[in-house]
Amino acid sequence: MAPADLSQVEKVAEKRAAAVAQQVVIQQSESWSGPMPSPRDLEAYNNIFPGLAKTIVDTFAAQSTHRRELEAIVVDGSERRADRGQIIVASLVALVILSGLWVALTSNGYAGAAMITAALAGGVWLYHIGGRPPDRQE
Repeated sequence: MAPADLSQVEKVAEKRAAAVAQQVVIQQSESWSGPMPSPRDLEAYNNIFPGLAKTIVDTFAAQSTHRRELEAIVVDGSERRADRGQIIVASLVALVILSGLWVALTSNGYAGAAMITAALAGGVWLYHIGGRPPDRQE
């Protein structure tokens, strides 16, 4: 091959290499998942407004504490309502049983027995379904 042909081949090869180099695409992606901005974003916020990253972190911590306090209040209230309901039902069952005993001893034994049976059956039924969440209609 002649030197002129060699230089022409090198020029064509350089053009092709340049064309291939121009077609290369570099893609970079970054993702962050969480309740707060990524550390890189916090640093950028802090560079724009000094102290902003600390404010964001402090606000997040205060909100988390507040949410946990509210959840504790809801759970406590729910437990107190459940306890109150059990006391009311137990009192009503005891009242009906005592009334049934009084009716059985003073006038009609069958009616008194029916009252006692109904009170016990109702109490057992309420105890049985009391721990279940209600069925949700969709």
